[in-house]
Amino acid sequence: MRWSVAVALGAALGIIAGFLLPVSKSSAGTGYWYEAAIAPPARFQGNKALLTCGWHTGACDQRYEDGPALDWDDTDTLWVFFRGWFTRSNSPYEWSRLWADPYQWKEGPGTCDEMVVDVYESYSGRRRFGMHYLHAYTMVWWDFSIYTQDPPRWNDFGVAVMIQDAGCPGQWYHVHDYIAYVRVQYTARNGPGNPPAIPKGDYCMYDWDPSDCFPYWNNATWTRWAKWEEGY
Repeated sequence: MRWSVAVALGAALGIIAGFLLPVSKSSAGTGYWYEAAIAPPARFQGNKALLTCGWHTGACDQRYEDGPALDWDDTDTLWVFFRGWFTRSNSPYEWSRLWADPYQWKEGPGTCDEMVVDVYESYSGRRRFGMHYLHAYTMVWWDFSIYTQDPPRWNDFGVAVMIQDAGCPGQWYHVHDYIAYVRVQYTARNGPGNPPAIPKGDYCMYDWDPSDCFPYWNNATWTRWAKWEEGY
């Protein structure tokens, strides 16, 4: 057999073998879609969470600012809750498809204490996003399952407590929360189906004055939304 023919035949067989080899399940989408609609983290379930600073970035010290974070008052509890609706398309109630990993990210004198709840899927093991809670200390040190279903399944877990952050501006009890996206295909805040919408800007005159701020039902309002394909 001539050398050029042998090389061509070998290349063709290699391509065919590549098609026949199984693809790792963690690198391919399954066709199932997850949706997460995150709800306010403060106050006991079924109550109105008091928003003390609208969308902002750092300290709540400017009006009409726009940023990734919201501030919530303690009001009736110091607990911080990881809560929201989670969907796995065309699926019954399941408890082991998505998991939450809570941990303390920052702590100590001279820093703003911050805990995180990372959401990851069982199928690929990928961390999809993390909910960050500033001025909070974790009270849960183990992974817990997130319930999924189509239609959406409500989840509500106490994960941390608000603290008076000595090393951080604003030492009253409240929680400053934001989301960090790791790997999702779609994201939104205050999109369709989110009444009442939380508008752009810091619309509290003073974030320590509840009379100038706005309440939102913690089990009827979502603040952030993410969607991704399983295995993507």
